[in-house]
Amino acid sequence: MAERVERVGLLYHPRVEAAQVLARALVRVAESCGCDTWVQSAWEPEALSDLAALCDLLVTFGGDGTILRVARASLLPLPDDESTRVTPPLLTVDFGTLGFLTELQPAQAEAGLRRVLEGNFWLEKRHLLRARLIRDGEVVEEQEALNDVVLARGDGPHAIRLTLFIDGAETAHYTADGMIIATPTGSTAYALGAGGLIMGPDVAGLLAIPVAPHLSLARGFVLAPTSQVMLTASTQKSTVVTLDGQTTLTYEAGDQLHVEQSSAVARFVRTGPKNYFYATLQEKFRRA
Repeated sequence: MAERVERVGLLYHPRVEAAQVLARALVRVAESCGCDTWVQSAWEPEALSDLAALCDLLVTFGGDGTILRVARASLLPLPDDESTRVTPPLLTVDFGTLGFLTELQPAQAEAGLRRVLEGNFWLEKRHLLRARLIRDGEVVEEQEALNDVVLARGDGPHAIRLTLFIDGAETAHYTADGMIIATPTGSTAYALGAGGLIMGPDVAGLLAIPVAPHLSLARGFVLAPTSQVMLTASTQKSTVVTLDGQTTLTYEAGDQLHVEQSSAVARFVRTGPKNYFYATLQEKFRRA
């Protein structure tokens, strides 16, 4: 950040008591550095949007799911470019399982926050995805995701017939449980479990990964960041669209799901070396 941090929001997972306790304890640290502070649950999207507009820094206390909620809810337009939205810088404290997105362990939180408030950090920028659900030629839903957008079967043990279009070209057909369109951030989430590649956070691109393909093409695609993806499903059975595994949209027969890289950017505070992602991969997998 070019300017000194003066306003800090501390956002905790509401079902993890230790996360709330630590968030409230770090109020003292921030205020001792001359900052105004706010403490609240990370699961209140409308309140998060208002808080983001007030703060120079948001600190999350939870796992990757908490970070995904906060990132989507805290996007704000840049003062000099309203077409581009960014999050306030996000400093993340790990109370989850894997913590691919988190920066600090709880025992590091106090020293880490002091380091950031002294200006010793760098910002890592990660693009979101933009998903549009089109029905009868009209956009009926438009939302964003930091990890992934998934078109998949709903209830019941049935596969669905999917068609993947890339940049307007009919590219592949799948009989599968679903299809994941992921960012590099999401490459270590659902896409990894489905057999996808791990993409470094500084890689520009998208992944298209089938979920449990049956008697059809078993491979996915690594796509350019400018690629326009469209998915359709041919099925009379339940089919859904999920965003970051947290928001669910109903897909109806004849719908089209359009996915592309968004101009929106989540900004993560990093306090260690820039090779941190590769240096900590083995540790993350051991924790799994």
